[in-house]
This record gives sequence, C-alpha cells and structure tokens, in this order.
Amino acid sequence: MTAGLSLRRVVAPDTPGAERLPAPDEPNGLWVEREAVADEEHLIIAQATTGQGGRSAIGLRFDEAGARRIGAFTAANIGVRMAVVVDDQILTAAWIRAAITDGSLLIEGEFTVEETESLAARMMANLWTQPLISEDVEAAFAAGREAPVPLIIGSNSAEFWWMKPSDISPYGAIDDAMTPDERAAFLAAYGGQEGYDAYVLSDLVFNEPARHLARLHAKNGHPAHVYRFDVVSAAMPEPHAGATHASERQYVFDTLITSPWPTAEMDQRQATVMADYWTTFARTGNPNGADRPVWPEVGADGDSLLEFTNDGPVARPIPFRDRLDLIEAYYSRVR
Repeated sequence: MTAGLSLRRVVAPDTPGAERLPAPDEPNGLWVEREAVADEEHLIIAQATTGQGGRSAIGLRFDEAGARRIGAFTAANIGVRMAVVVDDQILTAAWIRAAITDGSLLIEGEFTVEETESLAARMMANLWTQPLISEDVEAAFAAGREAPVPLIIGSNSAEFWWMKPSDISPYGAIDDAMTPDERAAFLAAYGGQEGYDAYVLSDLVFNEPARHLARLHAKNGHPAHVYRFDVVSAAMPEPHAGATHASERQYVFDTLITSPWPTAEMDQRQATVMADYWTTFARTGNPNGADRPVWPEVGADGDSLLEFTNDGPVARPIPFRDRLDLIEAYYSRVR
C-alpha cells in the first residue's frame, strides 16, 4: 500500500490482514483492511467544496473502474464502515447506508476551508507528475507555452442543448458583455432568437474554443486534429437532435456497456472505429492508419475536422464558420 488516498473497510481489532491507523475521535485508532476498495489510481479529482448547511467538505470523483469497485463493495457491505485514508491516517470512517454507484463521495466533518483545500491537494499529490501552471489555457496556447505534442480536441453536436443564455448561471453570463451591434449580428447568424437560444452556448463553450485552440496549436508547429461527434443511439431518450455533452466517452473507450441507454450494432461499429483512431493516436501521435478515412489536420489542410456519424466518420470543413468567427471576434474583444 502506498501513501496517498485509499478507501478501506473498517474491521474488528486484531483482524488478520488488517492494520491500526490513527482516526479522529478514536483514542485507540481504528483497524482497517490493508487491501483498498479503491485508491488514488482510480481518482479523477479531489476538490474542496461545501456539504450540508454550507459546511466545508471534500468532493471525490473516481473513474469507471473505481466506481464499479466502490459500487460493488458498498452494495455488499451495508451497515459496515468504510474509511477514507490519507497518508496512513484515517480522515473519516462513515457507515455505509446504501450502495454508492456513481463514483462520487462527499467527505464532511469539522473542516475549515483551508483544511479541505490542503487535504484535497494531498489526495491529488500523487497524480501530479508535472508542475501546475496557473495560466489561462488560451493565453498559454497563444504564447506558444502549451506542451509541444500532437493534439486531439473537439465537441459534440448538441453539447448544452438544455441550457439557454438567459439562464442564471456562469454559462448564462458568457454573452452578457455583447454590444447591441454584436447581439444583432449573432441573432442574424443564428437565424433569430430561437436558434440563438438553442445553439449559442454550445458554440461559446465548446465549438469555437476547440477550433481556436487547434488553430493556435497548429500555428505553433504542432499537429492538431479536431472532431465533431454526432452519433445518436436509436434508444437515446433525450428530447433533442444530436449528441449531448460527454456522450462520446463510451465510444472513444469502446465501453458501450457503460452507456446510460441501450445501444445496438450501429453503436458498436462507431465505437470500434473511434477507439481505433484514439489508440493509434496514443501509440503514434497520429490517429490515421489502416483503411479508415483520413482525419485531416487543422492548418495543414485548412479548417477541417472528422465528424463521427451514425454512418461512420466523414472528413469535412468545420461547420458554422460564420457563427464561430463572430464568437472568436467577441472573445478577442472581451479577453
């Protein structure tokens, strides 16, 4: 067992294969199994947050493998305590009341904001192999300070279909700085208020930034490939046309078993080809190979992307250039 974060079963004292660790409000500590339910190898993020009543807390999010392990363990151990161990000290040991199936944990206690920030940083410490750079991504790319490696970046065809720019949220505030002339130009480009409400946030948050970063990366002399994901399962129940936010993940990793809705043979065909592109890219730095359609580079082949559709991948110009150009000019003005 390494230092860092682990989730472990609390057991009776002197249980074989267990060890005693310090624990808050437990003068004699607690005994926990040495084998972890999940550890930092499965951790995606640990961050300071708030819990019930606005109290300081720590939110943990684990990957799919970790979520499966935690789900199976908690389902089989209702009424047992599970300890959160950080650097060989028990942070908390809560009773399991129900199965935890989404890979998320909220750690609450008598923490200050500073303590939650420090603890979250300690949990993440073993994941950080490079220094953290506190700099805006766009500024880093514009200055040529991004990593000099090949890049895949892209978005889905219906990312934020449920959000409108009039919503009271950080996303809804993105267009607040538009001038009257800019807003009029945007409404014209989107075909009126209905089209603007339906598509502008997806363009503002995902589509234009993806194109912009790919262009900067290519300008800096590095390969950049843009994708647009538009594979939609026949059984997908959401009331919109297009691929919603994050729905490409089970295709990229060929893990359709994790899909929130049923999939069919078409979905498996697209998952196979997407995983082939990504694994080739991971192995060689270039997603192209075999007899797959060629995925063009941004810059070398103009503003082109590879669109993943129900009928297979298709190389095409990046769509809605007029809308994205307006957003690029708007961001250039307000940055």
